Amino acid sequence: MAWGLVHLDHLGCHLPLRYPDGMPSHPQSPVFHLSLHVSHLALPLCTLLAALPTACNDGSSAPLSPPELPTLRVTVDGLRLRDALGREVLLRGVNAGGRSKFDPFFPFPFAESGRADQAGEPPFAEALETYTARVATWGLDVVRLTFSWEGLEPTRGEWDSEYLDRYAAMAESFGRRGVRVIVDFHQDAFASPLCGDGFPLWALPDPAMTPRTDCSRWFQGYLGDAEVDAVYDRFWANGGGLRDDFEAMWRRVAERLWPVEGVIGFDVMNEPHYGTADVDEWSPAVLRPFFERMATVLREVAPGALIFFEPSGVDAADHVTTLEPPAGGAMVFAPHYYAAAVFLLGPDAATYDTDADLAPWATWAATYGVPLLLGEFGSVTGTDGGRRYLAANFASLDHYLFHGTVWDYSTAHDLWNEEAFSVTGWGGEETPSVEALVRAYPRAVAGRIESFVWDAETRHGMLVIAAAPGVTELAAPVRLFPEGATATLAGVPGRWAWDRARGLLLVETTAAGSATIEFGPVE
Repeated sequence: MAWGLVHLDHLGCHLPLRYPDGMPSHPQSPVFHLSLHVSHLALPLCTLLAALPTACNDGSSAPLSPPELPTLRVTVDGLRLRDALGREVLLRGVNAGGRSKFDPFFPFPFAESGRADQAGEPPFAEALETYTARVATWGLDVVRLTFSWEGLEPTRGEWDSEYLDRYAAMAESFGRRGVRVIVDFHQDAFASPLCGDGFPLWALPDPAMTPRTDCSRWFQGYLGDAEVDAVYDRFWANGGGLRDDFEAMWRRVAERLWPVEGVIGFDVMNEPHYGTADVDEWSPAVLRPFFERMATVLREVAPGALIFFEPSGVDAADHVTTLEPPAGGAMVFAPHYYAAAVFLLGPDAATYDTDADLAPWATWAATYGVPLLLGEFGSVTGTDGGRRYLAANFASLDHYLFHGTVWDYSTAHDLWNEEAFSVTGWGGEETPSVEALVRAYPRAVAGRIESFVWDAETRHGMLVIAAAPGVTELAAPVRLFPEGATATLAGVPGRWAWDRARGLLLVETTAAGSATIEFGPVE
């Protein structure tokens, strides 16, 4: 004998039905929709319901759990990323975070920071667990973890091991929660005295310059500021041995972070700037060889690491670059996207078309056959307009099957250069943007994703896949499905289950073929 499921749609549950061997087992087969008067189910309904509470709760007649992964690391397969079981992975997450750009270089406040304004906060270990737990609760599976060279090496040749250990503890905490980590060397406008961040002060021609974190128009440094251009020109030319120091810094970071479970790769430099060069000439002649060299350096200590490479920061606005994929394999293109109108007018006043804006990046990825992670996208938060804009960005990620990390998630009360893009405020208070951030999506698919759509208003979604035997995991946070989630599977045989503890909808397919999974809340 074999087992199937009787669908009692009007009761919102499913009961096991035993049928003769050889009968069809597809969930859409008529055998699954027999009436209760079938002799196998002559037992009174109340007795069946009492005997099978689990079946009614999780949609499955037998336990179904996500398979254990030997590692969270992923590999590149053309345009796609795959986990250790060969399933296609879709990365959805946040940048953690903007507050890490200045002392104490972490996205949340903690008592040992040495700052008077954080003296009353919880100790680091406690604050860290609260911070990372939120990301897992939101149903996210990746963070782009902001790293500061200024924080690591404030004095040339003198390393702050405590900073690096705390940074590693962040990565470890995320990894324990099943959240993958991209180590991101973050810089903007080079260093804090130039209204930027990232590079240590000793990397400037004049290390005695005064740091600043109050420059609301800091981005203008990229628009022809002679002082900013000069420091980048000096870096690319290895003036003062800065490129050598940069490589030494990354070796130290990779040696410490690559052994941490959950770390999948390294974002070599946030929004690299071309200085006085012509950006179209500089991108292939300088930036591409730079990434190739850094990939070699990093893989000497981190074999198998993904290398995330970015075009110039100004390309986040026009979505055009002459940069081609660096040689070396396992590369992920990681451009940014900020709609110019939203950046200038705010998300409540601006009009935008995120699909059209991101089309050039989709063309670039398809042309070169390289996976694309939108490393940053977002806007000023705190209003419903920010929520709508973020939701539009996510819908476009679904449309193009991009990976993406929102800018940003910080919980301290003070801001870097008045930048108010965090999805949470002081102490973790949520802005309306979190409503768009917390959503369902396919985080691991047995086979290949063909398309995915999600309707946040109705909380219904549809995933079309070229299925392979295995378990597909859809992130389905409990806060979206407080009464549980339900699903239908068409096209291939299999079953599904709702895993409340993990906030996952699990779908097991037992044969290859085109499959459609539709899901939504239990009502």
